[in-house]
This record gives sequence, C-alpha cells and structure tokens, in this order.
Amino acid sequence: METIRRITIDLYRAEIVPVVKCKQFDTGRRIGVRMTDNGKVFDISGSALRIFCKKADGKLVYNNAEVVSDNEAIFCITSQMTAAMGKLLVEIEIINGDDVISTPIVLFDVLPSNISDSAIESTNEFVALNDVIKRGEESIDTMGIVKSEAEAAEKERKAAESARKTAETKRVNADNLRETHELDRKNAEANRDSAETARQTAEQKRQSDTASAIQRCNTAISDAEGAAQRAIAAAEACEGIIDNTRLTALESQMSEVIAVLNKAMVVEGE
Repeated sequence: METIRRITIDLYRAEIVPVVKCKQFDTGRRIGVRMTDNGKVFDISGSALRIFCKKADGKLVYNNAEVVSDNEAIFCITSQMTAAMGKLLVEIEIINGDDVISTPIVLFDVLPSNISDSAIESTNEFVALNDVIKRGEESIDTMGIVKSEAEAAEKERKAAESARKTAETKRVNADNLRETHELDRKNAEANRDSAETARQTAEQKRQSDTASAIQRCNTAISDAEGAAQRAIAAAEACEGIIDNTRLTALESQMSEVIAVLNKAMVVEGE
C-alpha cells in the first residue's frame, strides 16, 4: 500500500517551496515532484534525478528518483529517510550529461511515532551512489568483455593481414613466373622465326642450286649430243676414204696432233 503526495518545485523561487510532513519509520509514502522554471513547465525528460537528504541527526541519504513524465519524477520515502525525527532537508539533483541543476531545499518534517521500532537505526544510505558503483562495476565487466572481443578481433585482423600478405607474395611470385614464361615464349618465338628464315634461305639456295645443276646437266647433254653428232659425221667421213693416199695423209695429221698433245703434256709436267 502506497500513497503519493504531489508537490511543485520551482527552480528559481525557493520562497514558495512547500513543507512535507511525514511520520517516523514510514516507508509507504511516495513523493511526486513537478518541476517549473519561473512558473513555466521545465522539461526533465532524458535526465537522471537524485535525491540528496540530510537528516536531523546529521546522517545522509542519497537515493534515486524515477522520471515518469516530461516534468514529473517520483521518489519513495525510505525507512532511513524517516529514521530520525525532526527536520529532513531534501534537495533534488537534475543530471543531464555533464549538466547538473539542483532544486531549492524542500523541508520534510518527520513527526515522532508512538510505535517504537528499535530495529531501525539511523545510518547513512547511499542507494544512488551504490547504483553508480554497481553500474561502474558492470561497465568495468563490460569493458573487460569488450576488451577481450577487441583483442580477439585484432588477432583475427592480424591473421587476415598475414594471410593477405602471403597471398600477395604468392601473387607477385606467380606474376614474376608468368613474366619469365612470357619472356621464354617470346625468345622461343624469335628463335622459331630465325629458324624459319634460315629454312626459307636454304630452300631458296637449294632451288637455285638445283636449277643451276639442271642447267649444267642440260648443257652437258647438249654438248654430248653435239659430240655424238660430230663423231657420226667423222665416222661417215672415214667411210668415204677409199684410197691409201688420203688415209696416209689423215694418219699423218693424227700423228702430228698426238705429238703436239704429248709435247703439251710434257710442258705441263715440267
């Protein structure tokens, strides 16, 4: 069972701040606080609200408030806030990023209770601070997880970079090998062209030599045919020789030719 008391606090008009009465040891009361700025609605959406209290015995309370609308927050009266009877000074902090605004102090009058609750001893209560510490510890844990994930990601990145460098080295080596093979191919192609040129030159020479040989052969055949015709003519001439006088004269001419030839051979031998 809870009851809500709603109050309005103007950030710049402390003289109209209400006084809230509550009973010692009560824990079922909730306070709804609406914020204004010189009478105008003050927007607290997106902000965090903290309740800072100083009890009559000097003990402190630092708790959270819940933002329920654009200009209203609600906080609970805890057992520590009402543990000490007397004046309870309440100040609300509005925190938005790095900006902090504090409200004028609201006076809570904690009235004595006839019901004694010796189990409740007035002490400091720092729920909001503990929440901050807890969130800090959770953030540290989260940072540890994020750090581990970042380290794992960095390890994967380094492995990927190493694989990329290895692949790049293989690519460069393959490209160099390809260029070497291309150079060998071009050299082989040049050698083939040179060999083909030499073959064509040899073929042309062979054809020329063959033509010359054929020409010489034809000339020899023609000469042989001429010699044969002359031999036939000589034979026919010989057949026409009847008397010994012409035969003797012919033999004499042949002897002279043989003599001249022998003399030429002797001179050549010398």
